[in-house]
Amino acid sequence: MVFTMVQQLGVLTMIDLVWPPPLSGFFNLLPLVSFDISGLAVDCVGKLTPLTLFAARVLVIVGLFAVLMLIHAFVALVLDRGNLRFRATTLWASIGTVTMALLLSIVSGVVAPLQCRQHPNGHFTMRSDDAVVCWDDEFGSDHQGMVIVSVIACLFPTAFIAMATLAVLRLPQKVRDGEANFLHFYFFLFSRFRLTCHWYVLVFAARNFLVAVVPVLPGIAMQLCAMMLLMLVSLILVVFLMPWRFDEANALDVLSNASLLFIFLIGAMFVEDLDSHSLGLFALAVIVVVLMGYVIMLGASMYRRFLRKGKAFQFFSCHHKDGTGNLTRLLKLHLVENKQVHRKVFVDSDDLRDLSILFTYIQSETETLVVLCSRHILQRPWCVGEITTAFLNQVKLVRFALPDFAPPDDGAIAAYQQNESMLALAEHGMTIGMIQDALRWFDTTPQLSMPAAITNKCMVQLVNTLVRNADSGQISEGEFRLKH
Repeated sequence: MVFTMVQQLGVLTMIDLVWPPPLSGFFNLLPLVSFDISGLAVDCVGKLTPLTLFAARVLVIVGLFAVLMLIHAFVALVLDRGNLRFRATTLWASIGTVTMALLLSIVSGVVAPLQCRQHPNGHFTMRSDDAVVCWDDEFGSDHQGMVIVSVIACLFPTAFIAMATLAVLRLPQKVRDGEANFLHFYFFLFSRFRLTCHWYVLVFAARNFLVAVVPVLPGIAMQLCAMMLLMLVSLILVVFLMPWRFDEANALDVLSNASLLFIFLIGAMFVEDLDSHSLGLFALAVIVVVLMGYVIMLGASMYRRFLRKGKAFQFFSCHHKDGTGNLTRLLKLHLVENKQVHRKVFVDSDDLRDLSILFTYIQSETETLVVLCSRHILQRPWCVGEITTAFLNQVKLVRFALPDFAPPDDGAIAAYQQNESMLALAEHGMTIGMIQDALRWFDTTPQLSMPAAITNKCMVQLVNTLVRNADSGQISEGEFRLKH
């Protein structure tokens, strides 16, 4: 991540900003540590044309991966007795890791022929080589050839992102199928991100790709605005999703995005000859996007409130993790596979992002609350809070009673008056009186009694009974009966 930030700072050297010392000296050092291929002295072997020089620099990238393959072949021949396939996964992981680390520098280098700046005489020249005139055959065909090489070279990072996209799309099914080899093969893509945010690798790669392409845009002001927009979007996504596997990585990503955004803001102060018309159009576009966001959010809220048929979660699993964690997972698998379940099934480990809005999900987004009644279910404040929320908001509730569950009697309900653990629900607007009323109501709700030995056939029958009665709206007081 630190290397990525250094490469992003290196992009600043490709924007025609006049930085004062000591910043100018710092930015002059960046190409040395950011793998800037435009700085590779491949012309030391002799005088080369700009086209040949650019092609040679691009071939350095190919050479890097060729070296990785040679090292792989050497290790396989010496240590694995010629078994090249044995280390194929290691080779692929090495290539993928290097590509992910250097993607920004690779793309930035291969699009150099597209980075042109205008001179007072109206001609454009390449920013990295003022001797090459852009888009004008009267001054030679070098630039045209360089553009062709650039387009061909861009196929590599584009293909890499396409491969990553395909891997992201296939990952959920591969995990369900238990294909560990797939995870090993694409370890370099998914190892740094949480499983629920495995797709963030595409955001990470796309951001680096776009940052490298930004210097192609016309005008310094437009380039800086695009950079700041990319950093702002990236910052918002990281803060909202926290996609990295470790908290330290999330904090570092937030810090790097915020720092880069601030640096680009400072850079805007050194821009001369601003194109006020382009900046005005850009600012207007931002305002329009913000207003459209308000309209879309308002429309989505109105749709959820008045037009949507049914709530987001057809079923919500209320359970005590220590007692029924595995059973909850099995129940969700069967519910999702049931053809009559067309909406989502809520399990907190899958769907809960913010504990403070747990009860809101039940209040406004849940059709039926399914309580897996284990021995200690009513001793857990959050479980009792979920039941109380369902009671207060008239949400349908079904009990799955395990053999060790005993419904609370009047004495047990009265004892909640001295249960200090339930005081945590007060901040959510639930008094002890509400909780006691909810528990009395809880004992009258429909119940499915589960056997001690739960078989697959039993689960299928149980789920079918639940879905059939919940879908038909026939949930009422009493007990569903399983056919044996």
